[in-house]
Amino acid sequence: MFSSINIGAVTLLFLFSLNSCYYDNEQDLYGNTFCDTISTTYAATIEPIIITNCISCHSSSTPNGNINLESYTDVKSAYISGKLLCSIQKNATCQPMPPTGLGLSTCEINKFKSWASKNYPN
Repeated sequence: MFSSINIGAVTLLFLFSLNSCYYDNEQDLYGNTFCDTISTTYAATIEPIIITNCISCHSSSTPNGNINLESYTDVKSAYISGKLLCSIQKNATCQPMPPTGLGLSTCEINKFKSWASKNYPN
């Protein structure tokens, strides 16, 4: 039969196997936590966010809410007016946008703010 030494060895082996060589890192655990707001331009940063989240409703000759976001000039004007930032931040005084889902991430909103703080680089 098994001696107490053998049972102890098997138990230790089992315990060590539970604590295997898995290396947790921040990106695996929490996703990409880095948000690049330094190199923010309209073409590289803002336009892709608009295309993904806004353009399906805010384009053409009759855009929803009478807000057209088809061009750089349109997006810049909407931001300067305060309507765009108010809506994407989902402030209580504005119509939250996008109206479905979770909306834009904090990182995406920060990219808009960075773009504005750098005088709207194209």
